[in-house]
Amino acid sequence: LLLNLGHSPVQPEFFFVNFHDPRYSNRCNPSHPRYITGQAASAEVADIIMKNVNPNTAEKEDFFSMSAKVYVDCLIWFLRIYEGGKYCSFPHLIELMGMPYEIVFDILQQYTDIEVKIRPFANALNKGAQDQLQGQIASAQIPLNKFASPELYWVLSGDDFPLDINNPDHPMILCVGNNPDYQAIYGTTLALYTSRMFKLINHKGKRPCGVLLDELPTIFIKGLDNLIATARSNKVAI
Repeated sequence: LLLNLGHSPVQPEFFFVNFHDPRYSNRCNPSHPRYITGQAASAEVADIIMKNVNPNTAEKEDFFSMSAKVYVDCLIWFLRIYEGGKYCSFPHLIELMGMPYEIVFDILQQYTDIEVKIRPFANALNKGAQDQLQGQIASAQIPLNKFASPELYWVLSGDDFPLDINNPDHPMILCVGNNPDYQAIYGTTLALYTSRMFKLINHKGKRPCGVLLDELPTIFIKGLDNLIATARSNKVAI
């Protein structure tokens, strides 16, 4: 890197993400409102989160895993549209999910574009199917509770840099580290970063760039197959 810095028309900046020790980390919010441009985007983020916290559902989903994904999707879209998305981040999602679901349902049903998705949950509550409903909500709450930590919250709620690393005007070198001792936790957050980044870098007119992924099978990255199939024409090497 040091030997080749002078060969670039624009000097690239170096950023790094370190969940294990945030003193040596930049901050980046992969769920920033600029990335959640519509309900399809919020559904995609929910899909990435749930398939990483429960890898078994990457192959086959059951009633409770699908319910959990829909619930997460509703919460993400609420955070995106509430007060301009100022609270749209993974840490805020986890905290909102910890609220009593009766209160959350009352809030979500006030938004027309969320009310349709949340209606099956509200109907179950009104019909007294609390056991079924609690199972649906718990399918999302329990696996996401493990992400509640000051280190993750700090890194994932900031906005030090965007994820379009091959922007011609602002090229970046980004290093995101994993830790095998916390693979179940860090894998999901890594998937949020990489999945979002892959969408942004695979466009014409960007700088040539490379993506190096070590221990790839430890995370589920949505869109990786499409990136490998199409990215060469946009000068992206995987």
